[in-house]
Amino acid sequence: MSNSSDALPALLPVGLGERGGEISQIYRDTFNRIVISGEDIQGVLDEQSSLLQTLLDETGAACWAPDPPSSGACQLALAG
Repeated sequence: MSNSSDALPALLPVGLGERGGEISQIYRDTFNRIVISGEDIQGVLDEQSSLLQTLLDETGAACWAPDPPSSGACQLALAG
């Protein structure tokens, strides 16, 4: 996939310190609620993005590639 002409390589999240596992849990919960449980996509994304933003704010984690660098904690760009 990484050799595909439209590939968008992304790095693992950085700057979360010992709380790095929390981002994985947010992603797993999001997947399970949408794909496995069939919950409303936008509703789940709204709730989970709030948790993710709180994690980024509390840790001060800057944005990582492919997003442009941030000054301070990464701010999620939400489309809803």
